[in-house]
Amino acid sequence: MSEPVPETTVIAPDGDEPKTRFIAPDGDVILVVGAAPKTRLPQTGLRGRVSHPPSPKEIELPEDSPKAMDTISCVLHHQNDQVLESMGSDDLFNIAVHADKYDLIRALKLLITLWLTTSNPLYTSGMVDDGYRLTTAFIIRDSKNFARISVNLITQHAEPYSEIYKVDQLRDRLPRMILYSLEERRTKMRYEIHELWAKGIKETCHETYSSTTCKWGYQRMERYKLLCKRFDGGRIIADVPISTLIRESKKASTEDMTEKSHCKYSPSCRCSDTYTQSGHSMVHHSTIQSEETFAGQLKCLKKRFGLCFDCLDCLEGKKEKCAHQEKQD
Repeated sequence: MSEPVPETTVIAPDGDEPKTRFIAPDGDVILVVGAAPKTRLPQTGLRGRVSHPPSPKEIELPEDSPKAMDTISCVLHHQNDQVLESMGSDDLFNIAVHADKYDLIRALKLLITLWLTTSNPLYTSGMVDDGYRLTTAFIIRDSKNFARISVNLITQHAEPYSEIYKVDQLRDRLPRMILYSLEERRTKMRYEIHELWAKGIKETCHETYSSTTCKWGYQRMERYKLLCKRFDGGRIIADVPISTLIRESKKASTEDMTEKSHCKYSPSCRCSDTYTQSGHSMVHHSTIQSEETFAGQLKCLKKRFGLCFDCLDCLEGKKEKCAHQEKQD
């Protein structure tokens, strides 16, 4: 004989006409979750079959979240049709907290990881939302999402990370050293972007012939000069998100290497394909590898500054060097 399909209800907390949702109300054990008996969640299936005791045991869990426990119960008892496909960052955080409390991380990690990956597009979220997601990934030890969300926190937000700690739940769960590390990496990444601007000015082609400056080098240099001027020589880049600096940098570095501009050969200039013009030996600028372009260097920066669990182990002295950083080096 097959087990009865659980039926779910939520009891209204305001004392009005109750809109009840019970999960297997005739189960062996009923969990009374929340400060008031808002939801009753029996642990069905613990012995393989559901019995029908005359007076089931009630266990009060006043500190737990009814919504989180409801979701966990549905997942554990394969009621996937009653589980939302996407989850808000705070709701997902609560599920992770409860899964950790009841030693259910292993059972729920795959689904929580899926929710982290698909719920709420990162680039439209606020810092606190990303803080919830980062803490959720930290609780369940989801290294991939932890690194991805940390990069988002570094590049998409300019405000202090102390905003995350204004939320009591996050302050209790997210180690302070993670916020320190995020701030350190954000500062270093801003500095290195500014260094790339300076490099774009300094290492471009400055060769001249008949008082005419290399067209390619001049255009490239002027773009970076304007970029530095816009951000006051780099002094105000701390006031804007790194994503803005990256976007503006890409605009400034539109190096169309397929349009060859000639210049006199110089070791500082990527030239090849010698040809003759007016009796003088001239050359074209040659193409460069994608990782050598400004956009390629920015991509490498983002990979290098992501925070991973190896990084945390290094901060705690458990490891000497992050394996991820070794690959990047």
